[in-house]
Amino acid sequence: MNIMRTRGNAANGVFLVLITLLITACGGGSDGPAAQISIPNVVGNTQAAATTAITGAGLTVGTLTHATSATVVAGDVISENPAAGTSVSSGSAVALVLSTGPQTFTVGGTLIGLGANGSVPILNGADTLPVSANGSFTLPTGVASGGNYSVTVGAPSGAQTCAVQNAAGTIASANVTNVVVYCTYNVSVATLNNTYTTVFAQFDEPNPPSGPPAILDLVGTSIYNGMGSTDNTFTVNIGGVIVPNQQNTEPYTVTTANAIPNFSGGGGIEGVNGDAALAVSMTSGTPPAIGIAVLRDANATTASINGNYTLVDISAQLSTGNIYGYLATITLTNGAISGTYTQNMAGTITTGNPASGQWSVSNGVLTSVGSASGAVSADGDLIVLADTNSGDDPYINVAVARGTGVTPATFEGVYNVAEYGGTPVTATFGKAITVFAYGNGSYSITYTKNASGTITTNNTGTGSYTVAADGTLTLTDPDGDVYNGAISADGNALVVASVASQQNPAIFVGVRQ
Repeated sequence: MNIMRTRGNAANGVFLVLITLLITACGGGSDGPAAQISIPNVVGNTQAAATTAITGAGLTVGTLTHATSATVVAGDVISENPAAGTSVSSGSAVALVLSTGPQTFTVGGTLIGLGANGSVPILNGADTLPVSANGSFTLPTGVASGGNYSVTVGAPSGAQTCAVQNAAGTIASANVTNVVVYCTYNVSVATLNNTYTTVFAQFDEPNPPSGPPAILDLVGTSIYNGMGSTDNTFTVNIGGVIVPNQQNTEPYTVTTANAIPNFSGGGGIEGVNGDAALAVSMTSGTPPAIGIAVLRDANATTASINGNYTLVDISAQLSTGNIYGYLATITLTNGAISGTYTQNMAGTITTGNPASGQWSVSNGVLTSVGSASGAVSADGDLIVLADTNSGDDPYINVAVARGTGVTPATFEGVYNVAEYGGTPVTATFGKAITVFAYGNGSYSITYTKNASGTITTNNTGTGSYTVAADGTLTLTDPDGDVYNGAISADGNALVVASVASQQNPAIFVGVRQ
């Protein structure tokens, strides 16, 4: 018995040692098992409140990430990981996903027509962006999908007025890029307070039938009094019969709507300096007519107008009753004309025709020797001429001085363009066109048309253009028809003609508003 008790005691000692080792290995001992903590629910809490709840529970805040949410306020918790209610050890990390609010989209577009050194504030509600250069813009604050935007403009610096196209809408899960802010120069009846040289053309059938053809051009002096009326003295070519020293007095108006100036109901004034004005008549029942006036350079000389020009012409041929036009690329060298022209005779095109002749300038009056007279504008951009030679078909010429360094951005802004043309003289048409040129090779237009006395309004379209460094300009209209011409080096004036087969002969003369 004693022997057996001794052996039992030894076995018990070994057993106790094994139990102790097992308990130690299992993390036991006098401290007991590790504490388990249930993760608190912090979804929907602010980041600060979530942090307080997590650390207060004996846990730590882990990785923070961000995501958009249409339902959770920006800065609040969208989700937590591990999820609420999960048991974890004390000190464990809880990762949070924080809301940045709903996904937002930008509102922006294009600014055109802002003058040099100018600036304009562009706004969407309280969101404001001061802009000092033409081109693309993006407002700084995004708008959530389904939210509304309404873009306005503040007062620009300088003597300009600005307005907005495509101003308002609802965000549809995409950035808005089609807002157009455009600026024009402020003009009024007082802007035209000077002496201008004017050319004018109106081609129509005889009226009365037994009388002389009502196919005429004229060139004369128009004194604008700056109060809404003109005193005119002019020489008129009525079907080849020259009648000098004609006089009349006519009213004129200048109105502005949606930041677009309008001169006498169908035209515009060169806004930068008021050197040129043009209009197409838009009187119902009356055939269209086109008029272009330039503030002549009284100090111009034959040598001072040397340079490269693009010239457009519109003429009525008495023998056939057809209208023809042409586009010439010419160089003036001390009065001598050299170059070539393309002619459009009622849709029949001839190219490579040599241009020649002689121009001279004296006392501000420009004369095409043996045929026409007119003037060059004070800024040198435009030359205007009308035929005043007995027996000649009536015509008018308008030429723009081409420059160097022209880019697509040169041709940006708002232009008033007068178009005049037709095929027979009994079917003339004219358009008073507002062109929004975006500086990126695209443009849009609105226009009123006078087709032999029938007026249509609110016409619209879009097109494209290319421009070369020398100012050569090509326009493609909404119907795919192509027109050619040029723009001045400063972009303030342009001329274009239709010289493609089967197109009606027509000329376009434009000035930046």
